[in-house]
Amino acid sequence: MILKRVMILVCILYVFVGGAINYLTNADKIKNLIEFYKSYQNELLDYIKVSFEDLPDEYIEDPEQISKIFNLEYTYGFVYRDNIVVYERDMQTTEKYRNSTARELFNDYAQASGTSNAKNIRSILFKDSGTAYVQKTNQTGKEIISWRSVRKNNKDYVVGIAIPLNTVLEISNYKKYMMTDIFLYIFNCFVIIFFAFIVCRKADYTEA
Repeated sequence: MILKRVMILVCILYVFVGGAINYLTNADKIKNLIEFYKSYQNELLDYIKVSFEDLPDEYIEDPEQISKIFNLEYTYGFVYRDNIVVYERDMQTTEKYRNSTARELFNDYAQASGTSNAKNIRSILFKDSGTAYVQKTNQTGKEIISWRSVRKNNKDYVVGIAIPLNTVLEISNYKKYMMTDIFLYIFNCFVIIFFAFIVCRKADYTEA
């Protein structure tokens, strides 16, 4: 009887403690992965900022020329001038919002995502350079956005890039790793429970 109770306790402890350790380990790995990508994104943005500053004056607000700077596989870019949208995401989105205010743009994002997060980010974009999280749409989920302030031709510009968190996890293969890790944890739980069941059955036969 004592052996059975011990085995049951061991199983319960393994399931809960192992699950907690597994969760905390994965959370820490995600945090480190995101911090690494944020560092990479900021380095990439510094290069893009220089490319934007080097644009001839006649191209500085030309969406087609700007789009060449943001010719990136997973990341998209944006440029605002004195609170006015110059370039946003791609040519189609730019056509829709060009010459609109950033307030109008981010109000639309806030409505699309059902959160005030997008509105809040607008308030800091024009103050300094930085990196933050924002949810613009429910389809893409949270994004990592980074931006730099640029002064050119006596005008203030914001040049930035963004990438969805889900994309970061996908291109790093973290999702596959996480699913494998979860599968192994569940498999180990079944092994422990099966082993405990066998031991308890043997204990019953011995007592009998």
